[in-house]
Amino acid sequence: MAKNQPLSPSKIGKFQELLGAVLRKSVMFDDEAQDVIENHWPELREVIEPALLKTINEFLEQRRNTIIRIVPRMDCTRTPQAVLDATGRHYYPNPSVINTMPAIDSGILENVEVVFFRLGRDVDDVELVREYEKRGLVSHPYAQAWVNEADPAFADEHPNCTHWENGEGGWYFLSFFRQASERCVRADLVVMHWGRGFWFAGVRKSDLVAKK
Repeated sequence: MAKNQPLSPSKIGKFQELLGAVLRKSVMFDDEAQDVIENHWPELREVIEPALLKTINEFLEQRRNTIIRIVPRMDCTRTPQAVLDATGRHYYPNPSVINTMPAIDSGILENVEVVFFRLGRDVDDVELVREYEKRGLVSHPYAQAWVNEADPAFADEHPNCTHWENGEGGWYFLSFFRQASERCVRADLVVMHWGRGFWFAGVRKSDLVAKK
């Protein structure tokens, strides 16, 4: 994709059309609109221009750092160990952690949309909770595992994780990654911040409610 390339006239026209539709729906400042246009546009432009471009760039950056995968059928009645065994990866066993891995649901879900997002910065688990909330997602280890089972190569370029509270003020995690020539999965206790290269897996809260 070309960078720093001016928008074409057709794209500018489309943006103007879409923004115009937004303004046409608004009646909040109709009485003052003419005065703003005639007498205060330079002042308003100083506010609008950076805010508009910042909003668009932030939206695009989030899209660039979001991957969506569909799991056709997810059996949440399987044990956590069975879920990890099905991935066929080398794993670092910690049974006390694996057995606490939450299924979120207790049945079989179909066409589950799994969202992976990357923050591009170091983050601790408390802040990560806020990032999930901001996106309307819940951390879902089962859904994460199913994506990595269906596409073993996914974690080669997209090391991914989920986390859940351990009930003692700490956090457990499930991560999929490649180490040299070996594809690995690990469930353990979080002891550090998550690095900027990780992708975090979640399922939309609204989808879980709708599918129950």
